[in-house]
Amino acid sequence: MMPLDLAAGCREQSTTINAKMHATLLKHFEAEECDSFMIKSMKKAALEELLIMEAVVCINDCKEIVAFLNRSSLKTRLCSTVKQEVETRWNSHRDLLVSLDNEWDKVRSRHEN
Repeated sequence: MMPLDLAAGCREQSTTINAKMHATLLKHFEAEECDSFMIKSMKKAALEELLIMEAVVCINDCKEIVAFLNRSSLKTRLCSTVKQEVETRWNSHRDLLVSLDNEWDKVRSRHEN
């Protein structure tokens, strides 16, 4: 795993955090009374970065689900298409999340059957 690099903002490279690591990092980034103002500020910035990384991981998971759906036969069973994110298009992350949300119940029911 790449180290957490707050200065460079390399969120895409640091998205290999699993749930256990996430919980551990959250615990370590909690401000304590004995911390100086500078340490509290750094912990707050690191916590904000961790929350952003969590969102990036969720979006990447959604991308993988949409890619799977578009390659599989499930695509024809959905009422509307699920949109894949395109780096150069405005709002394509939003389109991906909205389209997956609209079809999520159907996707889940197909998976459970």
